[in-house]
Amino acid sequence: MFSVQAKTKSGIVSSEFNGGNSVAALEIQLTDELIKEGTVRDVIRQCQLVRKEAGYEVEQRVKMAISSLSEFVIGALSDKTEYIKNELLADELYFNSSISSDLQKEVEIGSSKVTLEVSKV
Repeated sequence: MFSVQAKTKSGIVSSEFNGGNSVAALEIQLTDELIKEGTVRDVIRQCQLVRKEAGYEVEQRVKMAISSLSEFVIGALSDKTEYIKNELLADELYFNSSISSDLQKEVEIGSSKVTLEVSKV
């Protein structure tokens, strides 16, 4: 059973367990790199939902366009283009561009609005 302790240092939380015989500590500060990774994963999740909403089969190859006014979001995605393409089975991936799409949807990623467009290849 865990019992949460006060923060030991700024950004670190610890807990005792096993009747106080063991302690676990976690660093809870979010770095820019962690926030970027979370942004990329959230966009991929939202894109997968758009694919599903469009009625595509799981193995369907697609073209995807992702647009946002947030430089942070587009920068995070641009750094992981190949990873995103692999996860989405996207032959083509466009940032801040529009495509002739089967479905377009606006979502929120963090505090940013992001427009997702998808079409079959």
